[in-house]
Amino acid sequence: MAIGCPATFQTKNAKTTNGSVSGHVAIRGKSAAGMVIALRASGFNPQPSPLYNATTDQDGNYRITDVPPGSYQIAPIAPAYVISGNPKVVIIGEGEAVEDFDFALVRGGMVTGRVTDADADHRCKDCRDLR
Repeated sequence: MAIGCPATFQTKNAKTTNGSVSGHVAIRGKSAAGMVIALRASGFNPQPSPLYNATTDQDGNYRITDVPPGSYQIAPIAPAYVISGNPKVVIIGEGEAVEDFDFALVRGGMVTGRVTDADADHRCKDCRDLR
């Protein structure tokens, strides 16, 4: 009976090289400084995936590093603004640097109206009387 060499049964632990994604954020064609860009694994997963993020510099540029290979949803976190176009998904390969993944933001919608109670009365800081 032949006995295999122990090296035959050992597996080498291959280390995965993480990648990065970078780009530019603009609002009405002007660089947007201080915007947070968030990256989260795409697809359904009952467990929340780790969140990777970066903040744009004074020129509106961002870079998210040390991201494992995979498919991710990416978006600026910008109350009052929305992404112009479709939601963004980025696929990062092993050791890949995805560049020029840019965002153009536009002002989002707003809600206007009057808040009333059951008797149609309202009070607000700008009103001096109860109507």
